[in-house]
Amino acid sequence: MKCAWDQAVLTVLWWSGPDPEIGDVLETSTGRRYQITRFRLSRPFKQNGQLRTKVRAFETVVLPKGEPLERGQKVFRWEWGKRSRRTGRRVFLGLAGSRARA
Repeated sequence: MKCAWDQAVLTVLWWSGPDPEIGDVLETSTGRRYQITRFRLSRPFKQNGQLRTKVRAFETVVLPKGEPLERGQKVFRWEWGKRSRRTGRRVFLGLAGSRARA
C-alpha cells in the first residue's frame, strides 16, 4: 500500500463520467484520496474525421487522510475491485465510470 505523498499511476480502462482536470481528486470508499497531477494520453486516432486522444492513465499523488481540499477541486468517488487474474494486481474500479490498475 502506498504511503501519503507517494506517487501512483492509475491506468484507465474506460471512462464515461465528466472529464476530470489536473488537481481533481479520486476518493475510495475508505476515504483514501489520490490527487491527479498529470494525464497520460493515448496515441492520436481519427474519430468523425478529427484526430482525438483519450486519457490512458492518471499520474497521481496519494493524499494523507484528513488533508483539506483546495477550493474548486472536484472529487470523483472510486472503489477497489478484485485482483486481476493475469497480473495479480488490484483493479481500481471507479464509480464515475472508469476502471484502473494501481
